[in-house]
Amino acid sequence: MLCGCLCVSSLNAGEAQAPPASAPAAAPVEKDAKAPASKDTPEKTGPIDPFAEANKIPDNDPNGTVRLIGVTTDVGKRFTFLAPPIPFPPFSGYRKWMMDHQVAVHCSLEWKDEKGKWFNAELRSSKWDGTTEHRVGCGQFPCSGYIAYGIFIMPGRYPRSIDKLGRPIEVTLDEVIKCDYKKLEAEIRKYGTFNKHPGDPGTGGYGKENVGLGGPAYKPAQNSNTMINYCLKKCGVQHCAPDLTAGWDVEPTFPYSTNTRYPSYND
Repeated sequence: MLCGCLCVSSLNAGEAQAPPASAPAAAPVEKDAKAPASKDTPEKTGPIDPFAEANKIPDNDPNGTVRLIGVTTDVGKRFTFLAPPIPFPPFSGYRKWMMDHQVAVHCSLEWKDEKGKWFNAELRSSKWDGTTEHRVGCGQFPCSGYIAYGIFIMPGRYPRSIDKLGRPIEVTLDEVIKCDYKKLEAEIRKYGTFNKHPGDPGTGGYGKENVGLGGPAYKPAQNSNTMINYCLKKCGVQHCAPDLTAGWDVEPTFPYSTNTRYPSYND
């Protein structure tokens, strides 16, 4: 969905001269001793993370700020191979959607909590950078049981310069949204809650909201933009679809248990 080089200099040190005979011998330095930091020799802080360094941005927003971010994505182009040209559903519909959305805009949300810490949230592939550490929800491919995507709430700002692969990011939208971040976070977590099994009490319904069986079944047209708009609406925010945000106005359908909506006739 989404959309430096380090210069290392070396100094040639001159040969060390032996101290005069009358000078006291220098105390031996322990192997793990750490020299005190000074203006000329600053304390080492470890290797620089090019991703974090490139994505540093000024922070002038007050606590409680919520931002809607949009970036261009060529996911429709890169993943067309997942929808082979098979002339019957769901493959035919998936392929048509991807061909029609070779370039689109992927939306996410970020907020600054009461302690001044930033978090960002989006719906994306089932793992982020190879881990599920910050995944708060998930959804499956239709009728497959296979986890197709994850909903992540990550610490920090949403990247605006380069992605994890070093590719440049094109930001198309970055605006403040009047919204309670606590309610927004709760709705995002609820969107992909996956803690029950079909037939469990409370899992009935008609697919209008999550009943604990996971987020909406994955379809190209039911994506992160769908989740963002759905959660904003739950918080009382009405926002028209930004340019190229495929899936924004789609009404998501959540998994539910049909066998909990009717009385049992087995006895």
